Amino acid sequence: MGGDEQKGPDDEENLIFMAVDKVDKVATTNIRTQVNCRSTADSTAPRGFASGFDENKVDFAEATKGALEELAAGGLASKADRQLSRVEFMMALVKAAIEKYIKTKQNPHNELDDVSEAVDCLFSECIEVRMFTVPPGKCKPRIPRPDEFREQVCYHEPISMVLARLAPSLRVIFAGLARVSYELSRSSGSSGGALPKITRTKLLHPAMDATWVALSGCISLFVWRTFIGAVGFKGAELREVTLCFVYSVMCVKDASWKERHLPFEGFLEAIVRLATCVPIPTDQELKTSEYTHAGAYMAGLASGDAETFQRYADSQACEWGDVPDESLCGPMPKRVENLVDILLRAIKQPVEPDAPLGGMLTRREFRQWAGRSMRLDLDKYLPESWAQESEAGEC
Repeated sequence: MGGDEQKGPDDEENLIFMAVDKVDKVATTNIRTQVNCRSTADSTAPRGFASGFDENKVDFAEATKGALEELAAGGLASKADRQLSRVEFMMALVKAAIEKYIKTKQNPHNELDDVSEAVDCLFSECIEVRMFTVPPGKCKPRIPRPDEFREQVCYHEPISMVLARLAPSLRVIFAGLARVSYELSRSSGSSGGALPKITRTKLLHPAMDATWVALSGCISLFVWRTFIGAVGFKGAELREVTLCFVYSVMCVKDASWKERHLPFEGFLEAIVRLATCVPIPTDQELKTSEYTHAGAYMAGLASGDAETFQRYADSQACEWGDVPDESLCGPMPKRVENLVDILLRAIKQPVEPDAPLGGMLTRREFRQWAGRSMRLDLDKYLPESWAQESEAGEC
């Protein structure tokens, strides 16, 4: 490279990426050290002497140490090179803001001196206008608001009626995945400890004699992705599968395990979102084919020519946050119903692929499938005693 060659935007981005990669280990160590020093200063300060550390924040100090220890023991220890953790990603944004807005010797024409103002400008002038507004020729922004899909699709009576009818089988799937998530959290060795213990299902009667089945437990992203991969959805991309999970996490008031896991209601929402991301046959396509059920139809299509399947998948593709064209791909309630049929046939595996399933999914059927397809140690994660149990709402 010549000495006078100018760095382009891509070069600067690459340099920022490389500069912050691996830096989170050092940063978290420094933060832990500062928290320890502040806690010690507070506990040893003479009576009536202001140490500079608010005594009401001692719990915060302990929480910070615990969170950082969990991060170091978990994500940082296994993080691959050339990937950014959350800490590194935030640092990269700050560095990008400095490069773009802060006046330095390298950037003498920049106008700002305050880094916080630079970060605010980066978001308001660059990120938000590109991520949260609809680009020309598109229907949805690059990062659509999660609540828009909830309000427009999920929380409508036709979708609710489909889910209510299929809820017994979906509760069994959720119960199994929640049990696996819980057992994994117990054996992960993280300082954050295990997820809350799974309790018995409760029947609630909120109003008008309606019964609400309240399930305990939750599902982790790792278990969700493992489950979808084991089902063998052809055409399910990792990005969309992950987005279905992340967008289905509800807002929580604190950064607890609820921020990283799905309860049963979130699991149902993820299923609905998944119905927009994978190819699913319509009733008309089933009528004109040799198949009666969606699961058998998709199994036959997936076993055929790869180019034919890809063309079929492309014909149902839509932007993230949108729904496939109803005139071509069928209404969303029917897509959700057919998606669950694909799920249940993959798990039940009837002798005749297109035969009736013969009732709702049982815990024993799910356990047998999970051991075979998810490659689980059943004695550890889904013991026989779990299969013998039957919670309310599962039949």
